[in-house]
Amino acid sequence: MFSKLSYISILNQSLVTDPNNFNLCGGLLAIPCFWIAFTTHDNRKNYLLLPLLIVLLSISMTLLAVGSSITIIQRTKMSFSNCTDPPTLLPSHYKSLLIDTLKAGMNEYESNYNYKISWDRVQIRLQCCGVSGYRDWKSPPKSCYHNQTTHNGMFERGCLDGIAFEMSWHMCFLSGCALIALGIQMTTLVFVFYLYLKEKLGRATDVTSF
Repeated sequence: MFSKLSYISILNQSLVTDPNNFNLCGGLLAIPCFWIAFTTHDNRKNYLLLPLLIVLLSISMTLLAVGSSITIIQRTKMSFSNCTDPPTLLPSHYKSLLIDTLKAGMNEYESNYNYKISWDRVQIRLQCCGVSGYRDWKSPPKSCYHNQTTHNGMFERGCLDGIAFEMSWHMCFLSGCALIALGIQMTTLVFVFYLYLKEKLGRATDVTSF
């Protein structure tokens, strides 16, 4: 999903993708967890897999918890003024870092094809130009114009606020998904512990009876 978001390529990867790497790894690890849980819950022969399932669930939950925590922390660094549309990103250290990163990406526009395509997509979709405005470009590209053929109707608004607002929305969405998955896994872990303890007690009872 994130590889398809235009602004990802023009941002420092640590600004966005680090927490999502945790969430992605935790989510992928959940797939074998739920498969093992599904195959063992009604088959005592597979109960030997329960300790492995507990370990995998614990690792997956830890990754999701770390990823969602980092995302929430990053989101709290972004404050918006709702008096404008799109909402304006208020001054902060994170805003300065975002501006510097975006301007560094602009410098790669001519030499890096990925940066060029990403900037063009962002500017066309958000109908903006540059970071703070069209003056950020030495020579504004075609994507800064309403009519890219005749170069008429330049977008005067910068892309900073639009990009920041999209980042904020995606952070909230993905952290919410991670927390939901974390809750489901926690419930599964409790159920797995129940099955494991039940099996252990059953074996102990069988040995005592023998």
